[in-house]
Amino acid sequence: MRDEVWIEAGKRMILRQFYIRESMRIFLMFVMCIVVSILWAVSTGQMVVFLIAIGITALVILRMVTIGSREFRNTFADLYPSRQEQIIIDYLQPHTIYRLFGGEVHMLSDAMIYRSGAKLLLILPEEVDVIKTMKYSGESAFVRGVWITTDTMKKYRLEFMSGQQQNIKHIVMWLKHKKPEITWQRNS
Repeated sequence: MRDEVWIEAGKRMILRQFYIRESMRIFLMFVMCIVVSILWAVSTGQMVVFLIAIGITALVILRMVTIGSREFRNTFADLYPSRQEQIIIDYLQPHTIYRLFGGEVHMLSDAMIYRSGAKLLLILPEEVDVIKTMKYSGESAFVRGVWITTDTMKKYRLEFMSGQQQNIKHIVMWLKHKKPEITWQRNS
C-alpha cells in the first residue's frame, strides 16, 4: 500500500482535472456573458452590464472551488486507504469514459467518478439501491437519463444526449454486475 502523500497527490490530480474541465466551461460561459454584455451596452449605452458579467463569472468560479468538489472530497475521505489507492490507480490507467450532457462519467473498477453540473461526485456501486432510466424531453427523446438512488437517499442524474444514449445500458449493466440486487426501473 502506498503512503498518504501519494494518495493525497492522486486526489489532487483528480480534482485538478475537474477544475480544468470546469474552467473551460466557465470560460465559454464568460465569453457568452461578454457577448451579451456588448450587445446590451451597444443597444442601451450602459456599461455597468460588464460588471454583472464579471460578477456572475466570479460567483460560478467560487461555487466550483467551494461546493463543486465538496461531496467528492467527503466521500473519498470516508473510504479506507486501500480503496482510495485503488480508485487513484484505476483513474491513472486507461478506463472507459462516457460523455454526458454537460459532463462525463469515468467507469473505474469499483467506483464511478461523475462530473456534471459543476460538481464532481464519487458514486460507489455498493451504495446504489435503485436505477431508473427515463426520457424526459417529449417524444423526440432528445435527452434520456439514468437516475441513481443510493441507500442514503442521495440521487444522481446522468443525462445523455441522443448520440450518447447507447451508453445508458452499459452503465446500468456495470452497476448490476457490481451489485446484482439493484432494482432497475425502466421508464423509457
